[in-house]
Amino acid sequence: MSRTTAMARLARRVAPLLLAPLVIAGGARADGCPASRPLSAPPVFPAVSAALAGGGPLVVVALGSSSTAGTGATGPAATYPARLEALLRQRLPGRAVAVANAGVGGDTAARMLARLDADVLRRRPALVVWQVGTNDAFQQVPLDTLGAQVREGVGRLRAAGADVLLMEPQELPGQPPGSPYRRYVAAVRSLGAELGVPVLLRSAVMAEWAERGVVPAAAMLSPDGLHMTDASYACLAWVVAGAVAPPAR
Repeated sequence: MSRTTAMARLARRVAPLLLAPLVIAGGARADGCPASRPLSAPPVFPAVSAALAGGGPLVVVALGSSSTAGTGATGPAATYPARLEALLRQRLPGRAVAVANAGVGGDTAARMLARLDADVLRRRPALVVWQVGTNDAFQQVPLDTLGAQVREGVGRLRAAGADVLLMEPQELPGQPPGSPYRRYVAAVRSLGAELGVPVLLRSAVMAEWAERGVVPAAAMLSPDGLHMTDASYACLAWVVAGAVAPPAR
């Protein structure tokens, strides 16, 4: 059996297990995908709170590139935005919840800005989860340019009344501290701190999941070594859902 085939089969075996309680380090159990520090700061989402308090629909837009669109997933229902919608509906019974997938493979921050009105703002979201920086790193967009574009995007989203959660680039094997790719991860974190926007620490969280066996390393990424899988998308949705509507204890 080839390594690629083995990885694909392992991913298919692991994904259904994410729907059941997981055994994590030390034998403790958790209904989900635990991480010691999934966000850079506690989420404060006044627009989400207002939507829920008013009894109206909760609209979330997932803006990003291929890992938002769902490349590597076995189908649309296995993408993180689709799983996020299902989780939020479960945790907010009786509420109308819609999570729109505005991911386009290969998009940089500049391309996302160009379609912000058509793909995001027209939906009047209470929350935008903006996954950004990965393709900017691959295309070597200057960090100053990326910073200016993220500032503009966050400003436009806030002016439209939306809360924002930034999502940093994912964990990739073979990227040592100080590598060019790591500088883009750090840049998104710095922008979140500067703008007062929480950042989903995706790179760190994925590394922790692999280390703790929440999602084995072999099931974390697709055979292309870049895109996520059903298993890791499910865990990503669980983290985002926890920022919006924590599970009942």
